[in-house]
Amino acid sequence: MQSCKISNNKLIALLNNELPAEESKAVKEHIEKCSRCEKLYFELEQTYMLISEKRILKPNPYLYTRIEQKLKNIEQEKVLRPKYIQVLQPVLFSFVLILVFWGSLKLGDTYTKIYEQDKNTLTYSTEYYLNDLEQENLELILLND
Repeated sequence: MQSCKISNNKLIALLNNELPAEESKAVKEHIEKCSRCEKLYFELEQTYMLISEKRILKPNPYLYTRIEQKLKNIEQEKVLRPKYIQVLQPVLFSFVLILVFWGSLKLGDTYTKIYEQDKNTLTYSTEYYLNDLEQENLELILLND
């Protein structure tokens, strides 16, 4: 099987009628002689035919009226919504926000109390320690290391 000098891009350009007349004629002659290029050209042509078939969607005549009715329903729900719900929602949100703030302060206060207790116990436990440096000369420590 011989290698073809015709690239896939040239086949696509031929399908799109983008090649000059002389080159187009040469590519067509090559396609007639080469089975590989003929098969590829046929597959490309079939693909282009599928793509070129345009499916036109017909608009739904009731689409606008349905959208308009939904918008009117939304507006009516806002009007019919009780005033106390409109006021209650921000009040509830503010209450939850204050509750979270108060809880975080209490949590921090608890941590501070625990930390103070630990600090006091650590102070007593670290007051007594041995000083080994008094027993050895500093020069000996530095020379041995």
